[in-house]
Amino acid sequence: MVQPDPAYAGMDRYVKRKKLDPLETYVPLVLEARERLATLDTVFVTTPTVARQLMRSGPFSGLRDNIRALGQYASTSVAEGGSGLPEKDAQQLVSGFFRALEEFDLVLYNAVREAKAAQDKADKEAQKKSESEDEDEEKNEAIEAVVVDPAIGLDKEAAAAKLAVAVQQLDKLIATVPEDVLARSREVLEKVNRKAAAAAAL
Repeated sequence: MVQPDPAYAGMDRYVKRKKLDPLETYVPLVLEARERLATLDTVFVTTPTVARQLMRSGPFSGLRDNIRALGQYASTSVAEGGSGLPEKDAQQLVSGFFRALEEFDLVLYNAVREAKAAQDKADKEAQKKSESEDEDEEKNEAIEAVVVDPAIGLDKEAAAAKLAVAVQQLDKLIATVPEDVLARSREVLEKVNRKAAAAAAL
């Protein structure tokens, strides 16, 4: 079970959640999720399992609600603080991001499943060999230590392409946020990041 991310808890406390308003409630959290998503390219290539965990913790914990909120604001009139997009277009932005994210996650899931199958096979072969051969303790330990590359079944090019699409789709939705709200939200995120960096340095 993935434990709550302390950094996310800090952000959640800093941005006071109020149902569906104001818009500033959601944007910093979406921007934080965007930052994490964009850095997964350095994670999934070696440990797809960790990448999937990162997509289920921290700023991703409430991402679906936050994204839907941005979609609703995107279809709200400009006079009411939204972008005035047709509701259908706003819904397409939301569903387009979710679909891209799920497709990226599926590539990672398949890699994790294949790596697990390969590890199970290696473990069984090692166990069978240790039972059939007259080996000393040191050799048995060496056999038991066989570890399969966790990214053995990962199509890295496909994963990178899916990730790029997911980031692009999220950027399209973020682009619907009014500039003044976006600027203030980035300031909030920068402030939280500075506090987190300072705390980590202690």
